[in-house]
Amino acid sequence: MKHGHAAAAVAAGFGPFVTGGGFALDVHAFKLQGITDREARVRVLGLGALEYATLAPAACIASIQLLAAGAHTPTIGLTLPWAIAVPLGFAAAMWAMGHRQRFRGKGYLKDGLAQALESIYVLKCLFARRHLAGPAGATLYWFGEIVCLWACLHAFAHGAPNVELLLIGYATGYALTRRTLPLGGAGAVEALLPFALSWTGVPLAAAVLAVFTYRVFNFWLPVVPAVVGLRSMRAQTA
Repeated sequence: MKHGHAAAAVAAGFGPFVTGGGFALDVHAFKLQGITDREARVRVLGLGALEYATLAPAACIASIQLLAAGAHTPTIGLTLPWAIAVPLGFAAAMWAMGHRQRFRGKGYLKDGLAQALESIYVLKCLFARRHLAGPAGATLYWFGEIVCLWACLHAFAHGAPNVELLLIGYATGYALTRRTLPLGGAGAVEALLPFALSWTGVPLAAAVLAVFTYRVFNFWLPVVPAVVGLRSMRAQTA
């Protein structure tokens, strides 16, 4: 896929114009390049896993640090799942990936599981040296997002929580990413993220105002490049 076409797909996927979410647009972009429907879904699942593979370990480490320090905020009900589920999930995924061929082509449900396992193999390949631009780009994206939210919290909460609390609150509020959610996550992020931040000690009123301002930069400003990207993709299919 050419860089310009890839940039158009990514820009359009972050916009609020795709009812099926940005990943549906990614599948369409891969199919435009002649890739089969099944392989396109596998690659897009792998890209989706890449987003979580860079954010989840950070939240896991932050949770372990808070648990080791005996912190009471947030509660153990929020930190313990991140501390336990992430390493266990990674270990289980790596083990299951080796058995992906057993499920391929054996019915709709089993083949769906095979696709999920093959996407983990795609994720593993993305961490190879020649593909490190992918993980680096995902990490840079999350860093920019969290810094933007941190700045908005400083404006309305008279100081943002420490890095560990902010990471856990942000990762919990983004259990589903913008590109996963329909219409770029319109409404869902605004509803979930303030409560997740309040569980880390941020006053709810300040969290609502901070998230609203954060979404101006996170959601509304990308609308312009999303329109350009969508028009570019339509031109490819014309």
